[in-house]
Amino acid sequence: MGRILLLALTLTLGVFLFAACENAGTPQQEPTAPQPDKIRIGWQTQWATQGQLVKVWQHTNIMKMNGLEAEYSGVDYGPKLNPLAIAGDLDVFLTADQPAAAAFTVGARCKVVGRLMYNNTKVYVPLDSPIQSMSQVKSAAGPTGAAAERITAKGVTADGGDPLAIDWITLGMAEQGAIILQGKDWPADAIYGFDAAASNFIYKGHARELYVGHVVSVVVMCNDFMENNPDAAYRFVKAFYQGWYWYATHQQQANSWFKDESRLPFDLEVLDIAASVEPNIKAQSIRDIRPFFNEDDLQVMQEASDFVCLRKKCGTPVVMTDFIDLSLMERAHAELSASYDPELVKVTN
Repeated sequence: MGRILLLALTLTLGVFLFAACENAGTPQQEPTAPQPDKIRIGWQTQWATQGQLVKVWQHTNIMKMNGLEAEYSGVDYGPKLNPLAIAGDLDVFLTADQPAAAAFTVGARCKVVGRLMYNNTKVYVPLDSPIQSMSQVKSAAGPTGAAAERITAKGVTADGGDPLAIDWITLGMAEQGAIILQGKDWPADAIYGFDAAASNFIYKGHARELYVGHVVSVVVMCNDFMENNPDAAYRFVKAFYQGWYWYATHQQQANSWFKDESRLPFDLEVLDIAASVEPNIKAQSIRDIRPFFNEDDLQVMQEASDFVCLRKKCGTPVVMTDFIDLSLMERAHAELSASYDPELVKVTN
C-alpha cells in the first residue's frame, strides 16, 4: 500500500512539474483590450471656435481615453449637416441654433445635449461703400440657411428696414474669400458670414464691419445613438468637456491645428477675436466649462426656430426647449468636477 501511495504522489508531482515547465516556456498573452465604440461626428470645417475643439479631439488621446473611435464628416456650413443626420449617417453634430431648429422642424430625431459655444456673425461692406446702416442694404449675399442669415435680417429690422424687400443671394464662405480677398466686384450691397473668415476680412482691412449679431451654438445628438449606446453617449459628453478644457489651456496649439488643416488664409490673432465672446475660453479648471443654457440663450434659440418657420412657412414653430436634454452634461459636470487629471491628455500626432 505504501508503494502504491508513493508511486501516485511521484506521478502527480511529475505532471505538475511538466505543466509548470511548459507554461514557463509559453509567453503569457495579455488580456485583449475592448474595442472602442465608434461615433460619427459632423462638424464645420471653416467655423471657429468649433474647429479648434474638433482638432483637439483629432490630435490628442481624449477620444481613446473615453473608449471612442471618432469618424468625422466635415461640411463648409451647418445646414449641410442636417440631411446627414436625418439619413442616419451621424451620431452627433456641432451646429448653430438656426440649423438645429431647421432639423427639428423637418422631424429629425435628435436632441440638443449641450451648449457648444457663443459666436458672432457679421455683415460687412466694401471699404468704399456709401452704405452706413443696415436699413440702406438692398441686397445681401451669404450662406443661405445659416444663422448669419437670420442675424442679418434682424439687423435690417432693428434699423427700420424690411428684410422681405431685400434681394437675398446665396454665397458660401469659400466663395466669399475668392471675391473679397482678391478685390473682385461684390455680388451684393453687403455680405454676411461667420468666423473665422468674417473677422479676417475685417481684420485684414478688406471689408468694413456693418453689423454684428449673437448666435448660440449647440451639440446635437441623435436619439438612436443615445438609446442604443447610452454609455458611449455619456463618454462622448465627457470627451466634449475634456476637449474644451484642453483647448482653453492650449489655445495657440489648437489655433495652429485649425488654421493649418482648414487652409484658411488668416492670422492666428483672428481666431482669438472669434473666441473672445466665449466664456469657456477663460476656464481655469474643468469645472469652469459651461455647456448649459441661460434664459437669454433659450430666447435666442427660440428666435432661430421662429425665423426658420417664417422662411419655410411651416405654421407653428417648434419649441426649442422640447428638444433639449442636459442630463448627460449634468452627470459629466458632476463627475469631472469631483475628480479629473488633465495631465492624462497627451498629444498623439
